[in-house]
Amino acid sequence: MGAMAHQANWGASQTAKELLPLVYEELRRLASDKFFPERPGQTLPPTALAHDWRSVAGVNYLLERSANPAPPFTRLATNILGQTGMTSYGDTNAAGKGPFFYRVGIRSP
Repeated sequence: MGAMAHQANWGASQTAKELLPLVYEELRRLASDKFFPERPGQTLPPTALAHDWRSVAGVNYLLERSANPAPPFTRLATNILGQTGMTSYGDTNAAGKGPFFYRVGIRSP
């Protein structure tokens, strides 16, 4: 791609047609690696919605979902053990059915 850019006359539409798809493909790959890294042993289906939130290690969290921003919310999971920095949860039943609103809470002992 660098060689094409160096040799290209940037005013030529043919060069842009050849170069832009390569640039976008590389940007998508970089974004995917940065924002959606796969974790070892990941079992989340590709259609699941992943939820990440800032968390404290050792704290038990709960996750709830609703079809609108007002209650009632349905509890999806309890006892989600917080990790240092960020914790994630995959909602495997939400894909294609939303929109949904989520809230995270701290589970009382």
